[in-house]
Amino acid sequence: METQPETFTETSTQESPIETTENETFEEPDTDIFLEKVTETQEVRVSRFGLGIYPEIPQDYPDQDIWDRLEDISDPIHGKRVELIDRVRIKLWKQGTKTVGGSYSAKTHRVYPSIPDVAYVRWKYFEEPDGTLSRFASFVSGGPGPAAEAYFDRGEIPPGITVIPYDEAGIDPYTFLEFKYE
Repeated sequence: METQPETFTETSTQESPIETTENETFEEPDTDIFLEKVTETQEVRVSRFGLGIYPEIPQDYPDQDIWDRLEDISDPIHGKRVELIDRVRIKLWKQGTKTVGGSYSAKTHRVYPSIPDVAYVRWKYFEEPDGTLSRFASFVSGGPGPAAEAYFDRGEIPPGITVIPYDEAGIDPYTFLEFKYE
């Protein structure tokens, strides 16, 4: 059975009423709800340092004003590095790795996120008078805190700390964040 399309009748008044079938009713849209939805647009913020739109900050992320802080950095090189650190930290956070800070190496161009139980270490080795080989940490970065220093000074690894050799550590932010190299 073929149905006929709805038809509309034009009248001479300013507004054209819509003819409806017995079961149909026409209601005016709720203007207040419509206006509310239209005004619920989010402000899109873009990097001052050429890195595109800022990613969304997770609600449980401890530093909710990071993009505001970037506005105060006048040096573009420093600002871009700080932004790369923050973007890496946010992506790690979303993946489940809770960071407490981070650093950027101008030498390696890598980000070193501070993770509470991870240390990035450069060991120095030396020979003792009796001929045994000993070591101490010449450089430590990461999140283990000052309590771990004595261990590293003795060439030991503190309990509960994962040590990653500094030269093998770090994250290439452009690869990790899927940016193209400039």
